[in-house]
Amino acid sequence: MHLKIERITIKDLIYLIILSFVFFPSFITGYYDIYRILLMGQSIVAIGLIVYNLLNYKKGDIYTWLIIVFYVLQSVSTWISNREYFVTGVRESLCSLACILIVDYYVKKRNRAALLNFSRLFKIYIFIHFAQVFFFPNIFPENQGSLITQEIYFLGIRNQIGQQLIPMTSIVMIISYMKEKKRSPLIFVLGFLAIITSIKTNSSTGIIAIIVLYMLYCLFGIIPNSVINIKNTSIGYIVGNVLLVFGQVISNIPIVANIIQRYFGKDASFSNRTVIWVRSYENFKNSYLLGIGRHQGKSVMTFHAQNQYDKDTSYSAHNVLLQTIVESGIIGLIPIAILIVITINRSSRCRNQNYLLMIVIGIIAVMVTFLMEAYDLTYFLILLGFIFNIDKMESIFDKRKYVKKESMVTEI
Repeated sequence: MHLKIERITIKDLIYLIILSFVFFPSFITGYYDIYRILLMGQSIVAIGLIVYNLLNYKKGDIYTWLIIVFYVLQSVSTWISNREYFVTGVRESLCSLACILIVDYYVKKRNRAALLNFSRLFKIYIFIHFAQVFFFPNIFPENQGSLITQEIYFLGIRNQIGQQLIPMTSIVMIISYMKEKKRSPLIFVLGFLAIITSIKTNSSTGIIAIIVLYMLYCLFGIIPNSVINIKNTSIGYIVGNVLLVFGQVISNIPIVANIIQRYFGKDASFSNRTVIWVRSYENFKNSYLLGIGRHQGKSVMTFHAQNQYDKDTSYSAHNVLLQTIVESGIIGLIPIAILIVITINRSSRCRNQNYLLMIVIGIIAVMVTFLMEAYDLTYFLILLGFIFNIDKMESIFDKRKYVKKESMVTEI
């Protein structure tokens, strides 16, 4: 078993530049001039792809348009509930749309080279992040908060690294398997780098998610596909959220709380998260139909929480399900709910169940991070798109089918 050195062509470099231009601004921290320029570039890409999809509308494009409608509804919510954040909210939505729609475009065009370079780009990012954390830890300025100061790394602020590291590792894993039809040694190397950088940066959520990802990867082929699928994963995520709430109730029982405090030196609030969940729920009750819209930085989603161990200032709900409900309301969740139901139905079309299982493993790892953090839905929706377009993913990575269709593929 050996590692192959991949040859990079001029066409590969072009794809890497295009994809990096779209994805790199997603994890820059700080409003530097270059960041503003790149955000503008992301927004232009998103608008261009929306126009392209509008001009080339096909009946099967429901995945694309459900996502566009979801983000449009978020922007409408911002305009109605918190108009002063409208421009920021729209910009944030466009940045997410740029990432989702560029991948969707390449999948629909059955562009094998673009997807392989999508994976290659994330390999590069993971290696750069590892090198920066261990060998150049102080090259970025610290993030000066009102109560705490956080270190900044290549993939973002210390407690937000999992937002990029987990889905990047998952996507590399998925595309590697589809290409090689087997597990690659490089994936285990990337996993090792991911977990030691998570440990080095004290990213608890990242550590747990990486462990879950590689446990499932190692058990691949042993666990039946009927157990791990998108339907069970969606149900499991909702049950997981319910159990967190139930677990909080149990942990607040005096005898249990005393044990947690005495032996673990912690309170039962998961580092103030449950306090923030309660306050987020209050926001939801105030605008449960349309939500309060999408924001960034200090906004109505800012919470100050304090217990006997630490203080915390949070600009999010620290739980993706709750965050999405607060931002989008019940109406805004409808497009995502419809998309998940349709995706579950379409997953039955997959002839290569190993492809499907590998994608679901990636989604599970991302959902683990969703339980305790309010990460963006961007990568989740990209992975969901892989399943929605599973027939196209099969034709891309099935060499015999790909050769037949190669002459019809239009690439940029």
